[in-house]
Amino acid sequence: DTATLTVNHADAASVALDPATETIEAGEAVTYTAVATDSYGNSWGATAAYTITPGAGGGWTDNIYTSAISGTWTVTGTVDGVDGVATLTVNPGGLDYVIIRTASDGGGEVAGNHVMATDETWTLWAAGYDAGDNYIGDVSVDWSVTGDSIGTVVPSTDSISTTLYATAEGTGRVSAEHATAMDDETGDIAVSAGAPSDTYIYLPLVVRGN
Repeated sequence: DTATLTVNHADAASVALDPATETIEAGEAVTYTAVATDSYGNSWGATAAYTITPGAGGGWTDNIYTSAISGTWTVTGTVDGVDGVATLTVNPGGLDYVIIRTASDGGGEVAGNHVMATDETWTLWAAGYDAGDNYIGDVSVDWSVTGDSIGTVVPSTDSISTTLYATAEGTGRVSAEHATAMDDETGDIAVSAGAPSDTYIYLPLVVRGN
């Protein structure tokens, strides 16, 4: 006589995720699979519960992750309480819009309303972002002054930064225009009269005889 014996795998002792490493652009998706192995060496395609490092944004649909925030993140797939991990690098997507900032490399603040005098300058940078709000880098734009003629910007074309030289009282703005991305402009720039220059009083020279 014969009998049939079915031996099922034991609980997972280790989990491997595929792909183990992956690089994508923000907004793109990656599909993960999990292979579990028990302590006896039996392996099988397993259904895992997936998570990603907090702060990565994006979202999961079963085993498919759609990315959002650029950075290097850890993906975790859990089977029978055992974790498998993978590394996901998300690069910024293509340039979508420009923000004028008060420092380079995405630093400083967004250039909002500003008060200055006619003897002052203000240096600004054009920061580029993708559609997911990831900073890409400073980008070259054309600069101009709008509103009142409060001064000039140097340089004015094809530059990642510019300096506003305030020369007249009034209220204006600095604009950054990019050929393909959404443009930006500062808040209102209120320029007042600068400090008066030194005043000299010339008195007549009187020469008296002896």
